[in-house]
Amino acid sequence: MASSDEPMPDAPQEVESQQPLSHRLLRGIKDAQAQHGLRHNDWARYRKYCSKRLRSTRRVAGLSQGRGKFHKRSIEARAAKNERWLELPLLEAERAWAHAMEMKAALETKPNASKRAHAIRRLTKAARSAGQLASLAAQRGTDRTALEAHVYAAYMTGLALQEKQTDWPAALDAFTRARKLTEQLALVGAYEEQSACRQWAEDIQPAVRFCQYQLDRKGAPSAATEPLFPEQALSNQAAQDKLRTVMKDADLTPATSSASALQWRGQSFAVQGEQAALAVQPALEARAKLSSAQPSSVPAAGSHETQDPRQARLQTLEKLIGAFSKARTALTGLAGGPSGPGRETPAMGSDAASLALAVSGTLVDLQLERSWLLAQLAAERLIQARKANDQTVAATGKVKKMKVHPEDVAVQYERLATLSQELSELASRLGGQAGEALLDESAAKVAHFQAARCLYAGQSYQTAGKLAEAHALFERASQRCSEATSQYEACEHIEREMREQLQQVAAQAAALRCAAHAEAVAGEATDAEGVRKGVGGIHLASTSSGPQTTGESTYLLDNLSSWESFAGHNGKHVRIYPVPPQLTSMPVRPFMLDAALTGIQQPNLEHRIKKAEKASTFSRLFGSWR
Repeated sequence: MASSDEPMPDAPQEVESQQPLSHRLLRGIKDAQAQHGLRHNDWARYRKYCSKRLRSTRRVAGLSQGRGKFHKRSIEARAAKNERWLELPLLEAERAWAHAMEMKAALETKPNASKRAHAIRRLTKAARSAGQLASLAAQRGTDRTALEAHVYAAYMTGLALQEKQTDWPAALDAFTRARKLTEQLALVGAYEEQSACRQWAEDIQPAVRFCQYQLDRKGAPSAATEPLFPEQALSNQAAQDKLRTVMKDADLTPATSSASALQWRGQSFAVQGEQAALAVQPALEARAKLSSAQPSSVPAAGSHETQDPRQARLQTLEKLIGAFSKARTALTGLAGGPSGPGRETPAMGSDAASLALAVSGTLVDLQLERSWLLAQLAAERLIQARKANDQTVAATGKVKKMKVHPEDVAVQYERLATLSQELSELASRLGGQAGEALLDESAAKVAHFQAARCLYAGQSYQTAGKLAEAHALFERASQRCSEATSQYEACEHIEREMREQLQQVAAQAAALRCAAHAEAVAGEATDAEGVRKGVGGIHLASTSSGPQTTGESTYLLDNLSSWESFAGHNGKHVRIYPVPPQLTSMPVRPFMLDAALTGIQQPNLEHRIKKAEKASTFSRLFGSWR
């Protein structure tokens, strides 16, 4: 027997166990519930899963309570060695909660007072086990683990109080604390953790509204009482301190978060797995490297012109677009391919699909920015070409062919409208409030870019002299501008440059519409005068349009007996036959009308028709033998 002075064999493990324990509680609970029956409201299946998982976890952790005779083994914080110790109270709470929900589902069809009391006891047991989890996580877990355990304990406490229907203020207080914490935790961490926290907040919100409804129905709410298990949960001050620590750690480590996650539209998408990291990491490094480099505005050697910052930005965008295009191609195959050895985790497909969505959205944003810069540069070149053409016309009176045309700008805005529509499709896949905001922004930009496209397409038609088509396009541009302006008012994050450019498009469309209308009216008057003059000069005595001289009014076909040259020698005109021939008047053939046919009485011709001979009986019988 070993003496008491000898070191225990578990001493090194206790030293190692002093490290904070980390566990994804909220995300792990949602994943387990979705994979083991709760997707179809199969409470019994989930309860059996929790029982089996609890038994195996106790056996691995060395806390088995015996098969034949029961020996209770308590969970102490100082003895916790790894994350499995956090799963023990969590699985106990989940098993009790699933049992209570199973009995509640049975009570809906067949009410029973004893079963309802049993369900309340099971919910109370779940709240007690959740409180033990919160206490263990507060002592041995990381700050985020402690906060997630506190959220879970508050939620279970609220469910127990809600089912008892005796203390609505306390239930409301528990649900409110859980919802506020999940909303704050949804702002930091990986994308999957943020998504799980948002889902928890959405699930808690109906319970908050129900408790508030009960309090309003009974009158003014009373003061909130103490929680069901106050000694096992974090206080409000401790929870706020841990929350500030988590937010501070997230702010102090931007390099780590950027290397392991992709930020897009205010959300963080985790880069999990070796293949996903190999696909996305070059694009992230390229963006970090190119974003840190400032565009140079120093004059080049031997020249006095500075480089346009927009040209430098276009070069940067080209490199970024190439990097993210490769990343999207790699992630598309990773997310859509069959499961196999390349998948590190069972959730690799969904994680890769979410990351591919973020990469596609980032790529579309970069393409939008590039097309926007190209459209602005093309519009400026068009204005400069028109000014140069006006100066040339004023100086020489000759119109010089321009190298830039309005249709070149219209093509860029067509590209912008197409990219905005692709962005709206990605917004529908993103979902949530961010997806709805992005969908509204995309719709407004589509209307804006279509208005600009109609404006420059109308200018092209106006240059070609098609004033009616130009006027219709300018009218359409004004309508699109009105739609875009109303949609921009509902959007929060719209650049001021976009709004100003939309106002300029609306003003130009209105002015050019009036100009096209005036040119069309003036053109109609000119055409009418030309038609009047042309028709007035037409008469039957018109002669040949060829040049003729004095004494050359005769032709060869009219003077075949004359010894005269009609071949046109010595600069004379050829007079073989007048081309075109001269017009001569001719009588009009009479019209034959049959209007009097109905009034003419036809003669009777029956006497000229041969009458049929009457046949006898004998001829009728034997006439066929003839």
